Amino acid sequence: LASLGISLLATVLEDEATHSAVYAGSAGNAAAIRSAGHRAAFGVDATVLPERADFGTERFDRVQFNFPHWRGKSNNRYNRELLGGFLASASGMLTERGEV
Repeated sequence: LASLGISLLATVLEDEATHSAVYAGSAGNAAAIRSAGHRAAFGVDATVLPERADFGTERFDRVQFNFPHWRGKSNNRYNRELLGGFLASASGMLTERGEV
């Protein structure tokens, strides 16, 4: 990707230690992303992206969200709130022609 002028920023909600403890491939995946010249950031809440100081004024051409669907019918309200929060947050992080 880097050779094509594409810069990747992969983010995870959990902090790095927690994510690595839960997901066996986490550390290896983060290392592979970083060794390819890209970034992996942990502790990122997708509903408050503009508040991330480490993103500064950075804007993105594309933001992709792998929705963590909560199980059960009773969680529909939470799913809608999460998706709405993400869309509002991501819209503030896009370039003029960026897309979600």
